Amino acid sequence: MKKREIDLLIIEDNEAFSLLLERELANYLNQRQIKEKFRINMLTFLSSDECLQAIRKSPPNKDTISFIDFYLGEAINGLHVLKLLHERQKNIQVVMMSKSPHVKDKIQNLTMDNLNLHFIVKDEYTPVMCKMLLETFLESL
Repeated sequence: MKKREIDLLIIEDNEAFSLLLERELANYLNQRQIKEKFRINMLTFLSSDECLQAIRKSPPNKDTISFIDFYLGEAINGLHVLKLLHERQKNIQVVMMSKSPHVKDKIQNLTMDNLNLHFIVKDEYTPVMCKMLLETFLESL
């Protein structure tokens, strides 16, 4: 049986939070039943510039799961990254994260084909919540 290939992107400018999230997701992905069904390429970006360059270089139309911090500490925010991803990839699962609950108002009316978008207010439970959403995303494929 051929494994389904998926890009998993973590775009978070806070290095400590990024590491926590990466560790939580990697622990889940190391389960045998996940490895048997999927080939997941986890890529972590601490800046939007790095991420945008990688997105532009990646082959189009890949299944993509992204965990994106809305405020990336630069001129570009998570919404810009999301729009570029949507232009390039066919099936996108996105978790937008922010400490500000007001971000939900900014993204709730987005309508893009083949986009599954969730919002999480960042706190100490965010890595576990992201793992649960990842599990749901993979089960839906």
